[in-house]
Amino acid sequence: MVALYNEFNSQGLEIISISLDSDKSEWLEAIEEDGLLWPYHGSELKSSLST
Repeated sequence: MVALYNEFNSQGLEIISISLDSDKSEWLEAIEEDGLLWPYHGSELKSSLST
């Protein structure tokens, strides 16, 4: 996704990331570590999903 974003963002591609994380600090750390450069990241940061 990062390579696609880097290649096509100048042509209008936008990516929206939706996270299922429940820990905000881990979520933000993963965004940085994975190099997710786009500005649209969302999460409700709720507790674990039940099945």
